[in-house]
Amino acid sequence: MNWPSSIRRRISRSHPITAVLFSFLAVASTDVLKAVTESAEYKPEGDMYVMEAHFHWCGEAKTPAERLKRYQKFWEMQHPETEDGYDDSRHVRMVRHCAYRLAQLYAELGKTNDCVGMLKWLEKEDDRFEVEQG
Repeated sequence: MNWPSSIRRRISRSHPITAVLFSFLAVASTDVLKAVTESAEYKPEGDMYVMEAHFHWCGEAKTPAERLKRYQKFWEMQHPETEDGYDDSRHVRMVRHCAYRLAQLYAELGKTNDCVGMLKWLEKEDDRFEVEQG
């Protein structure tokens, strides 16, 4: 096809601009892809799982939505299905701390029903603990 010379000049000048734009898009898309695919799965350093390190990692996410996903995964992993499923008092404390964080995040993100559900769970857990009377 025969293009007029003015159009050919514009096209030839646009190649460097196009290359710069595509380079920018490539860099930007990798950042977006990283953010989108950032996993809510905790990968411990080394081969040893440390519950406290996992909990701390959950709070390091940049946005409330990311923190919520991470704490939900922690909850799924650490919250026992039965009352006697806790390993020790440390385990109990970490699960309760997670419940408080989840309730707070649910409230921040407008998930009222989930927040109320978590608060009811905490209340029920409080009722299970025997209080010494003196």
